[in-house]
Amino acid sequence: MSSFHNQLIRLNNTFFIFDSIELGLFVVVGVEKNKIMTELSTAVVVILIRTLSVRYQWHLPILKGEENKS
Repeated sequence: MSSFHNQLIRLNNTFFIFDSIELGLFVVVGVEKNKIMTELSTAVVVILIRTLSVRYQWHLPILKGEENKS
């Protein structure tokens, strides 16, 4: 019975190692997908704001003393 117990403990360590590797890969893939979605959504928002600002002639406020500067 102790031989079976030792084999079970070795398998438990092996499963733990492979489970750790699997979780690590899952996190890396998840972060990469999230990163791509974040970059894509940011680009869409910037393009949308830029398009609306050109269409409706939005601009940043002019500070005092900079009215005549070109």
